[in-house]
Amino acid sequence: MASADVLPAASSWEGLKKEADTAFGKGHYAQAVTYYGQAIDLASKSKTDEPARAKLFANRALTYQRAEQWAECIEDAMNAISLDCSYVKGWWRLGVALSAIGLKAEARRAFQTALSIEPRNAELQGQLRSLEAEAQPRTASQQGQGFGSQESIRAQAERIITAAQTRLHGSPNMAPASTPAPMNGHASTPFTATGPAGTAAKSTKAQKRARQKARKASHQTGSGEASEMASEDTQDTGNINGTAAPFGNPLGGSHRQASEDVSMRDAPSRSGSSTTDSAASETAPQLAQPVTAQPDTSAPAVQAAPADPSEAERARGTELYKQGDWQGALAAYKAAADLAPDVAANPANCAAAALMLRRFKAAAEYAARAAALQPSFVRAHIRAGKACLCMGHFDQAAAHYQRALQIDAANAAVHSEAALVEHARFNIEAGNAILDTDARQAQWYADVAGRNITPVLEPAAMLRCKALMRMRKHAEALAETRGLTVEGDSAAAEVLAVRAEALYGSGNMERAMKMYEEALRRDPDSNTCARGLKRLRGMTNAKEAGNAAFKARQWAGALQHYSAALQGFDPAKGNETFFAQCFGNRSAVYMKLGRYKEALQDADSAIDADSTFVKGFLRRAAVNEALENFEDAVRDYEKVKDMDSHTPGIGQSLRHAKLLLKKSKRVDYYKLLEISQDANDYDIKKAYKRAALKYHPDKASADDRGEAEKKFKQVNAANSILSDPAKRQRYDAGWTDEEIEQGAPEGAGGGAQMDDILASMFAQRQSAAFGGGGGFGGGGFPFGAQGGRF
Repeated sequence: MASADVLPAASSWEGLKKEADTAFGKGHYAQAVTYYGQAIDLASKSKTDEPARAKLFANRALTYQRAEQWAECIEDAMNAISLDCSYVKGWWRLGVALSAIGLKAEARRAFQTALSIEPRNAELQGQLRSLEAEAQPRTASQQGQGFGSQESIRAQAERIITAAQTRLHGSPNMAPASTPAPMNGHASTPFTATGPAGTAAKSTKAQKRARQKARKASHQTGSGEASEMASEDTQDTGNINGTAAPFGNPLGGSHRQASEDVSMRDAPSRSGSSTTDSAASETAPQLAQPVTAQPDTSAPAVQAAPADPSEAERARGTELYKQGDWQGALAAYKAAADLAPDVAANPANCAAAALMLRRFKAAAEYAARAAALQPSFVRAHIRAGKACLCMGHFDQAAAHYQRALQIDAANAAVHSEAALVEHARFNIEAGNAILDTDARQAQWYADVAGRNITPVLEPAAMLRCKALMRMRKHAEALAETRGLTVEGDSAAAEVLAVRAEALYGSGNMERAMKMYEEALRRDPDSNTCARGLKRLRGMTNAKEAGNAAFKARQWAGALQHYSAALQGFDPAKGNETFFAQCFGNRSAVYMKLGRYKEALQDADSAIDADSTFVKGFLRRAAVNEALENFEDAVRDYEKVKDMDSHTPGIGQSLRHAKLLLKKSKRVDYYKLLEISQDANDYDIKKAYKRAALKYHPDKASADDRGEAEKKFKQVNAANSILSDPAKRQRYDAGWTDEEIEQGAPEGAGGGAQMDDILASMFAQRQSAAFGGGGGFGGGGFPFGAQGGRF
């Protein structure tokens, strides 16, 4: 935990206290302990008033209480009341910790002293009643085993309580509290004497305001656990056994840590306290094998444990566990289990480390082994239940929790975790049932199911990923798959299959196929992975075969292959770019076959599949030119220019489409005379004579004479313009009859004339290239030379 000992950015004890409060609210108790310790050091050096320092000690005591490190909790609580004998929460912390290790008489004195300060505190009254009603004998571990001599703790507590009560009630004998001896081998922070006699107690109104502030913080944060540590106005609500703790602690349903076990998640050394002991004094609580309940006596003796050859390895594992080195801790605990295979604490500790590593299957096996060695070992059943719950093995999890309750029916933490089993089961089943019809609701069920389960509820994470993919959020789903596990295995075939599906939806076909291949290597019998790989290979091979056929101008074969690739198209499964390319390529094939209606439909489908697919717009513009939908063609080219102005040839194509649109609004003289655009003078003269006879007014009936006269005038104008090389060139450049007569396009200079002439020449070349006839040159498409390959 060396990194945890580095001072944060805050340079004052108040800033450090805020950092500690935040860490506590997030459940990072080790970090909170470190920050409170550093705040205590700074507060002492800056000669901060004693009540403020008392609050710091009381807050750190609550942190130790959550981790069930009772020796440290008692020590800090006694520091708090030594600094401020009227501080109710200091007495409260002390009473809870003393009760937890079986010192009920001393705990009763602490609670009664708190009530003498605040007699109307209903919660303190209830705490005292609970203590009086407690009649169950405690096990040796509950009586303080691993925390040092119980008689020593009792004596220290009596001295501190007596001295503080003397100062509180204004006795003439106001000697400062003596410094207690170290507990559990630790050099303790000195219990500092308070100031002048008769320190005034906090008023009842002030205490009420404090409780209201704590409750308000609780509502705002949504976590009673976090709000309880929000400030010095914290109010303890845990029972005297110290069982109130968050649901999701993977070390057994609460942060209770007894002597046979790892003491705290991320637990640090007591950095920041005023102790200067060497590292040797900071050893972890010794991990002793759980013992059965002993008859309750007034002063139970701590039984001496037999020699344990695994003790050293177990202690090393605990130190590594405190530092967050779960892998190293697991290795040490396994070594301890090899040395003493009959000690239930060893596989139990292995289960704790495996849970932190998310190796849930291994954690369940370790915990089951510990329970087999010692059937009454509650924590072994709790950890087995936790591991099974995380894997989604709800029936097994319920069975383990039921066994734990049979051993300890009053364990509130087990009741809470057992309730989570049915809650998780209901939400997972409900989410899977509607996954294909209402993915958004399915995601909600997944989030609710895993909300209070740590480290993770695997079925909830899996359901969330699938729901995101159904909502076409494949990139987000792909990111989520990086944390997926099945029975603690991040490379399980089911995980790889979901990741392959997310990769496919994101358009990465190559990586998706490799993921399916890896999944099949791990599970050759997986039908899901086999079908997925076959489908992706079929689609990829069909597209490549279509490209080869198109290049060889085998239109029928290309059409068949592209159609085969498109059989797997499902908008809900993503991979938009692949299908947009296939639709665009098949559209190009339909154009080659002269099937413009189908070509337009496929171009539309390409754009629908991927609205950013530039070549889809180019393909549709080309089809619209061929269908003489020039306004639509101009619109698509302008869209492409807006999307990517650097698209090769886009400016030229747009000018050409605009020219065709302009021509479409004139009389098409080539079409009127029924000749091609490259007709020579002889062809024009011959066509003129034929059209003049056809539309001569004298041959028309009285009813058709008006239309015949109009056509006859147009035939004469066509002959006049097309028979004159200069006029014909301007006409081909898109000039109107008026512009031809005036000698320049309306509103344009010489540069514009040259652009139109060049555009006309370009149109003529495209007409020849596509073999078109008539006045529109066959709707040539400058991108046609690229074929349909993308």
